[in-house]
Amino acid sequence: MLDDRQFLLIPTSSNSSNTVQVFPDGRQRDLVLPDGLTLLYEQHLNVCSNEDCTAVLIGDAWQAEPSKESPEHIIRGFSSDTTIEKVYHEEKTWCGRYVLIVNNWLFLDFCGTLGVFYAEGPRLSSSYRIMCEHLGVETVYPDTLGDGLMNYVPGPLTPSADVRRLMPSEIINIKTGERRTRPLNPDAVRKATNDKERIDALKKYFICSLQNMAEHFSGSVFWLALTGGIDSRTLMALLECSGLDYKAFTCWHEHISEADVILPRKLASAVQIPYKFVERCQENYSAGRDEEYRRHTGGLADDGDKPMYVYGQYQELDSNHQVVLLRSAIWGCPRNYYKKKFSRKEISEMEKRFDATKVYPKAKRHELFRLSLQKWSELVESDVVNQDISIWNRLMIEEREGAWLSSIEQGFDLMDGITSVECCNSRLFFSILLGFSEKDLLTKKHEMKIVKQLCPILDKYRYQYNWTLKKRIKNFIHEIIM
Repeated sequence: MLDDRQFLLIPTSSNSSNTVQVFPDGRQRDLVLPDGLTLLYEQHLNVCSNEDCTAVLIGDAWQAEPSKESPEHIIRGFSSDTTIEKVYHEEKTWCGRYVLIVNNWLFLDFCGTLGVFYAEGPRLSSSYRIMCEHLGVETVYPDTLGDGLMNYVPGPLTPSADVRRLMPSEIINIKTGERRTRPLNPDAVRKATNDKERIDALKKYFICSLQNMAEHFSGSVFWLALTGGIDSRTLMALLECSGLDYKAFTCWHEHISEADVILPRKLASAVQIPYKFVERCQENYSAGRDEEYRRHTGGLADDGDKPMYVYGQYQELDSNHQVVLLRSAIWGCPRNYYKKKFSRKEISEMEKRFDATKVYPKAKRHELFRLSLQKWSELVESDVVNQDISIWNRLMIEEREGAWLSSIEQGFDLMDGITSVECCNSRLFFSILLGFSEKDLLTKKHEMKIVKQLCPILDKYRYQYNWTLKKRIKNFIHEIIM
C-alpha cells in the first residue's frame, strides 16, 4: 500500500488546525512530542514511547544481548535526564530497522535502513516524496538510475535541493536541526583469542537476536532469501543454531546464476526445511505496481527487488500469513570490499585523500551524484569520532547500505503483509566480525568458517567460487544464456 509504514515529523504549530493530512482513509496516527513537535505516522508503523514522549522508538527493534531488556522496556526507562552517551551505550546491542528519538535527538539504526530525510524547519520524514509534497516543492525523480550510471543516489543530497538524507554517522536535533557526528561502532573490535571463540560469541548474540526477533514478529512466517552465495548460507547456519522455524525461497531474476538455481534447493534439503523457487511470469506484470513502487520510494530504489514486486513474486510466498523476509545484505560492512578495486599504490593514495568518485567513476558523469559524494567526503574528513573504521568500510556502511539499501528496504514497506529484516544490522555484530583477519574478511573465508563450525552439513556443498573448472565454464555459459 502506498506510503505504508512511513512518518513525517513537523512542528506542532503546523498541525494546530488539523489541516495536515499525510496518510488518507483513516490510516493517519499522531503523537505529540515535547517542545512543539508532532509525529504523524501511518497506522502500520510500529511506534512506542515512554510516558512523557521524551523517548520514542519508531520501527522494529529487538535485543541481541541476552542479559539486557528489550528496546521497548529500555526506552520506557529513559527520561529528560538521559544523555546522548547513554543512548549510544544502550542502542549498540540492538538489531532491526528503526529510528530512535531521545530528548529531541534522532538516531538511526546501524546502517540507517529506516532512512530519514530532513529539510528546513526542521522537518523530517522516512519518505523523500512525502517530504517534498509537504514542503510544496516538486518531487524530482532520479530517472537516470541504471542508465549507464550508478544504480542509486548517494547521500546526503537528493534530487531535490530542499531535501537531504541523514547519514548513519549523523544524529540530528529535531527541534533545532543541528547535526552531530556519532560513533558508528562504540565498542570498536570485540576481542577474542581465536576465530573459534569469535564465532562462539557471534553465535551467542545472533541466536539471542533471532529468538527475540521471532518474538517481536510473533505469528509471522519466516522466509530466508537463499541464493547460491555465501552470505545467505551463513545466515542459514545461524538460523539452524537458533531453532527458529523457517522456510527458504529463491526468486528468479534476469541475472540469476546456475548456482542460485541449483544450490538453494540442495541446501534446504540438507537441513530439511521447506523450499520454494518463485518463477517470474510475464503475464503477472503490473504497470500500476511499477508506478506505485516508484512513487513510494521516490524513485530512489530501482534494483532487483523492484521487479520482484512488480511481477508479484514476493506476493506468492504466503498470502495467508504475515511474512518476514530474512535477508543478508549487511554482511559486507566489515570486509573493506571496495579496497580490492585498487592497486597497492592507489590504496595508499586513496587512504591519504579519499575520492569516492574513483570507486564510482560513473558518478562523474552526473552532477548530483558527484556533488553528493563530495559532500559525504567532506563529512568524513571532518569526522574525528569514527577514525577507527576504515574509509572502505565507511563507504559501504553509509552509502551502499545507508543510501542504496535503505531505499530498497523502504520498498518492502509497500508490500502488504510482508516485512523485510536485515538480520546482521547491529553494531554488536559488526564489532565481532571486525575481529577476523582482513584477508579472511575480503575473501569471505570468515563466513565459510562460521558455516563449517556452526552447521557442518552446509559446508559439504561447494561454494560457487570453488567449483571445478568444468562447472565454472558451464555456469558462465548458463549466465550468458539467461
